[in-house]
Amino acid sequence: MKARFKTEWQLNSAILLYLALLNDLSSNFAEAKTVKLIANETIQYITSPNYPLHYGDSVSLTWVITATSSVYNPSVYLEVKDSQLQSSLACYNDAVTIYDGVSSLSPELVSWCGSGYPITTLHSKYSTLLIVFSSDSSDNDYRGFRIAYYAKTNAKLKFVTRPYTALNYALLAIGVAIILVIVGVLCFLILSRNRERIYSLFTAGEDA
Repeated sequence: MKARFKTEWQLNSAILLYLALLNDLSSNFAEAKTVKLIANETIQYITSPNYPLHYGDSVSLTWVITATSSVYNPSVYLEVKDSQLQSSLACYNDAVTIYDGVSSLSPELVSWCGSGYPITTLHSKYSTLLIVFSSDSSDNDYRGFRIAYYAKTNAKLKFVTRPYTALNYALLAIGVAIILVIVGVLCFLILSRNRERIYSLFTAGEDA
C-alpha cells in the first residue's frame, strides 16, 4: 500500500512539474506577430517596440521582407545600425535571428543578443528574408535594435535558378511517364481505327 501511495505521489508531482514548466514557457514568450514588408531601392527601417526605449517583456515579432519585383534579380539587404539586448548563454532569453527564406526552416544567416551585433551587410540569396525577435519576461531594460533594409540586384547571381530536389526529379519522372502513356494510347487508337486501311496497303503490294 505504501509503495502504491509513493508511486501515485511521484506521478502527481511529475504532472504538476510539467504543467508548471508549460505555464512558465507560455508566460515568457508571447504568440508571434508577423509583419510583411516590401523592400525597394529606398532604405527603410524596422525597430524593436518602443525603440530606443525599453522593448518590454514577452515580445515575439516576425518580419517577412520581400524584395520588390521592379528590381532585376533582387535580393534583400540588411544593415544593423544599432542593437542592445539582454545577454544570455546561447542567446536563450532575448535574441534576433535572421533566416535566408520565408520561414524558420530556412537557412539561418545570423543570430545575436547582448551588446554585440553583425557589422557587415547581410543579404538574401533570393528575394526574401525572415527576421525573428523574441524576449522573455525578465530583465528587459534595453533599448532594442534598429535595422535598415532595402533591395538591389544581386550581381553574384546571373540567373535566378532554384536547385533541383528529389521532389523535382520525382515530379519530372511522373510527367514524362504520363506523356508516354498518352502517346501510347493515341497510337493504339489510331492503329485500331485504321487497321484495315494499313492492312490493305501491305496486301496490295504483295498482290502486285
